[in-house]
Amino acid sequence: ICLDPNPTACAKDVTRVITGELTDQSLLNELMSQVDVITYETENIPLESAKFIVQNSSLQPNIRALETSQDRYLEKTFFQALQIPTLPFKAVSNRTELIQAIEEIGLPCVIKTRKMGYDGKGQYILRCLCDY
Repeated sequence: ICLDPNPTACAKDVTRVITGELTDQSLLNELMSQVDVITYETENIPLESAKFIVQNSSLQPNIRALETSQDRYLEKTFFQALQIPTLPFKAVSNRTELIQAIEEIGLPCVIKTRKMGYDGKGQYILRCLCDY
């Protein structure tokens, strides 16, 4: 069984789908009443919904995994802590930090949003500072 905001969700081909917002606690309760464990297919699940589920049911992967995977910077920092190689990266919040990061990393570089980017969305290739 799935909860999906899309009324034409492809999961309908293989299972029952509860259609509605992922933040709707009544729908989350309906889902939890019918399963032993809840999992997610994407990291773009509202964290508040995941916290609600954890208070009332089992969520796998756990909430820490979801929080980490929702933020590219936290994710890369976590990989480094596990000694998983990553390309050089820096968190930047303004032009000054961007220039400092470019001086360290070099050009071209890829600027990515920390959150809500996926499959190439939320990314921009910076080939020269004149692009910014």
